[in-house]
Amino acid sequence: MKKTVLYILIAVFLIVLVLYVNISNAIAKQRKAESFNNQFEMYLNKEISGTDIATIINRAIENNEKNSIPKDEKGFYINNEETTIRVELNMISYNEENEVIYNTYQMEAVNKLGISSFLSNYNTASFKCSNIEYHQKTGQVRKIVIEQIED
Repeated sequence: MKKTVLYILIAVFLIVLVLYVNISNAIAKQRKAESFNNQFEMYLNKEISGTDIATIINRAIENNEKNSIPKDEKGFYINNEETTIRVELNMISYNEENEVIYNTYQMEAVNKLGISSFLSNYNTASFKCSNIEYHQKTGQVRKIVIEQIED
């Protein structure tokens, strides 16, 4: 009888221990994702400068490189559904009739042309971080959409 009770207590203890470890790991992952996301969410729905965009792009590229995200044949990072970050810039240009046209550029294209070149042309331009999307699996930032604000 005592052995049976002892076995039951050991089994309950092990179950509780496994549950505790799993919950602790889940909470740690959530905190890590929140901490990571804060460095990008601080720009959401705020007017930002070209310098801020350079910072966002550099952080995204650094993250992708740190996580060994592969690139496709065009040099764009391939989404891994967990840690990849993409930055999309919607830039303003004008056609012959002086109508506003939005052109979309990926961060890799801006980086390829050079961040310093981007800054020399857009450091004082106004932008707005209009949207942030998240990976379903990890809850980490997946995509950041930045739009140039018409002056």
